[in-house]
Amino acid sequence: MTLPRRSQMKCRAALGSALAVLAFLSAACGSSESEEASVTQDGLTEITIAAPPGGVMPVDFRAGLAEGIFEKHGLKITVQDVATGPDAVAAAAQGGADLAFSDTFAAAGAISNGFDVAMVTPLCGLSSLNYFLVPADSGIKELADLRGKNIGIGAPPLFQTAAASRLDQAGIGIDDVQFTLVKDQTTFGAILKSGQVDAVNVTSSINANRWIAEYGFEVVGPYDLGDDAFGTQVAAAGWWATRDWYDGNEAVASTFTRANAEVAQWFADLPEEERAAYIKDQTTADLVALDKEIPGLLELVVNHPLTPVTGAVDTDALEEWITTGAKFAKVPSVSLDTLLFPSATEE
Repeated sequence: MTLPRRSQMKCRAALGSALAVLAFLSAACGSSESEEASVTQDGLTEITIAAPPGGVMPVDFRAGLAEGIFEKHGLKITVQDVATGPDAVAAAAQGGADLAFSDTFAAAGAISNGFDVAMVTPLCGLSSLNYFLVPADSGIKELADLRGKNIGIGAPPLFQTAAASRLDQAGIGIDDVQFTLVKDQTTFGAILKSGQVDAVNVTSSINANRWIAEYGFEVVGPYDLGDDAFGTQVAAAGWWATRDWYDGNEAVASTFTRANAEVAQWFADLPEEERAAYIKDQTTADLVALDKEIPGLLELVVNHPLTPVTGAVDTDALEEWITTGAKFAKVPSVSLDTLLFPSATEE
């Protein structure tokens, strides 16, 4: 199949479920006084960040760390790996980290259940790439044929919202299909091949194209939604902190926001081969080698990594995103005044 080139960046998949935040409700939610970040002997402000590991964490951020871009802005950042977005939010809320990387739905769940956290700066929206895969002999040829079918999706509400909203555009309501939540999305290929589901909704181009090549799966409907993709420019994920931390570190939060924007631009301007090298280093996926087996994959992946969201959060888009999550995945409705710190709305 012919693979298109586009210039957006993609949020790598599998961010944590908002429902998992409930497991941490018995823990303390932070101190009652503002918490100023410490400074090293070299004059760098220290920030500890809780975030999922390399396979989930956006590549450009960790690449920016490795290249010393944050240090140039006076920040010394230590990353504390945790399993999911909710784990990250809990770590920040309990004082185990200064900032947390999480999808917005997970943070909304934490806020609705008593955690006093808000977004310091956005990171990324969704990708314009979205695959519905089916076996070649399934008889499913278009999205309308998915009515009444069992569809495997990622467990976090983010993935259910993305899949259900796309089906909704095709006239298929959430009650017209059965969703099977799959925690480990790397198993989608085997699950679909074995007939446990009728289709899978995949956000990883690497996995989707591997399974197409290995199992002969077919893509139902367009997979590059382009400008029609929902959520590409929304703050679907970002960096979160407690109000105590933010109150003591407003200037640091603004500096971190500017550094993030610089990293996103720097990474987007790198040649394809250099971006592919960072992806291989962090995820072990050798896109140069895979491109020989699946021509066009290198160009597709490196030009559709994440959709960076820098500058002020589009509050209208974010409100629509939360409303859509509530409709399709029971995401709690949270006021934007509660959800965003001033640094997230700075130009």
